[in-house]
Amino acid sequence: MEIKVKPDFIIAGAMKSGTTSLHEIINKSREIFIPKGEVNLFTLDDIDQFPQAFWSDGLVDQCINEYSELYKKWYDKIYEKAGNDQIIGEDSTHYLSSGKAMSRVSRLMPKTKIIIMLRDPLERVHSHYWHWVRTYRAIYSIEKTIRFRHGNMLQRSLYKKQMERVFDYFDSDQVMVIIFEEFVENKKRVIKKVCDFLEIKYDKKLLGGKTKYNASKYPYFPNVKLIRNLLVSKVYGAKYDGKIPRVDESSELSMSEKIVIKISNLISPNKLDKKPSLKKRTKNFLKKFLHRRNSGLEKILDRNLSKYWKTFQ
Repeated sequence: MEIKVKPDFIIAGAMKSGTTSLHEIINKSREIFIPKGEVNLFTLDDIDQFPQAFWSDGLVDQCINEYSELYKKWYDKIYEKAGNDQIIGEDSTHYLSSGKAMSRVSRLMPKTKIIIMLRDPLERVHSHYWHWVRTYRAIYSIEKTIRFRHGNMLQRSLYKKQMERVFDYFDSDQVMVIIFEEFVENKKRVIKKVCDFLEIKYDKKLLGGKTKYNASKYPYFPNVKLIRNLLVSKVYGAKYDGKIPRVDESSELSMSEKIVIKISNLISPNKLDKKPSLKKRTKNFLKKFLHRRNSGLEKILDRNLSKYWKTFQ
């Protein structure tokens, strides 16, 4: 597949690691054009990372080779309003964790720059779970989710393997790794480095006004949301309906489904700023599991991660 538009940079992950905030901050620059939301062209047919792309009131076939012309037209259209003098970007957090994306990006866009944001892997898993609760996917506690249907919730925190894959396809001077906790601690310093990396002018207006986006809120009574998700799973992935290739607008919710959603929102609205704490046993399990599987990451990144990540302490 050949594409007309080849982004100069890609924010490639990780999910729940501040990528939306970075996207919105640098998008304030007139030198940059980056489409709203995530694109995820190179994971449209990766069912492990993007299962939402395979559903449209029934299962849908996706294949980057078979439907390449359709994908190409869709992708090029996304960038049709980009100015000739603008640096073009893409935000696709599936790419880091996908076994397919980096090789595809490298083949079609060998000179593109890759920006990676990494968060304490345990905290990222915890936030991922609550993202699933909010978006109608989780139907169990986090413990039972890990036991029965963890999907990519754990896999997306296995950074060592993912970063090895990134450096298999891209030179180190093409890759910028941002530690989420450093970003939170000093946004100005990090954004200046991003501007230098992208070769654009830093402007203090980038950090003017809102600088935190996609901030999470948590339900008063989580079990109410889990019951809602079991009864109204249809809503999961609905934001992609009609917006990605081969996924049409879904049928409307039934009256009973609308009632379930309304009642759950009345009883347990998402208004808490702090997510519920993990059980001690669960936290200890995740810390050991994720530290063990990310052993060697500090050497790959040449960073002391224990400074910010409790998982590495």
